[in-house]
Amino acid sequence: MLKIESVDIKEFRKDIYPMYKEIFPKSERRPLINLKRTFKSGYTKIMKIINNSTFIGFAIIEVLPDSKYVWLDYFTIFDKYQNKGYGTNVIKLLKEQFKEYIGIFVEIEKEGIGENVQENELRERRANFYKKLGFIKLSYDVELYKVIYTPYILKTSNVKVREDIIYDEIFNIYSKFTGEEFVNKYCKVLKNDF
Repeated sequence: MLKIESVDIKEFRKDIYPMYKEIFPKSERRPLINLKRTFKSGYTKIMKIINNSTFIGFAIIEVLPDSKYVWLDYFTIFDKYQNKGYGTNVIKLLKEQFKEYIGIFVEIEKEGIGENVQENELRERRANFYKKLGFIKLSYDVELYKVIYTPYILKTSNVKVREDIIYDEIFNIYSKFTGEEFVNKYCKVLKNDF
């Protein structure tokens, strides 16, 4: 049976952090000290994905107490468990778990501008995965620390999604995690059609 379990920072460091460092490039990872700080603040939720007692992946989710959106910051199913429907089912579980929010926000590296064909194919697979699950591509891209991302939102309620509000909420979350000064310096909207 597939389930997602919250873990504490100690278990994260022991069981998940080594995989986190292996899977996500340094340019995309948050420093451990930063993760510890936001975890202790109650903003960061670390989830271990378990199938029949086997650890098959993890998710790191950011939630601010006054926000209407949940940020799915990191999400992975380990390679040997991919293409078996686990990712799809985890998103369904998260949608149910966070149904009191308006939506779940994700950002993926922008398609078509990867370093090589393999990277571009990976980005395209990620985009297709989220689109297939009902995530809606927003009309702007975001540059975060010199990496360009395309944001998507999965509605978890019947409330109308307004991109200007999503933008404000997400940049508020970024500010809480990295500080407003860093956000002003290293984060910007690249395309603003909303």
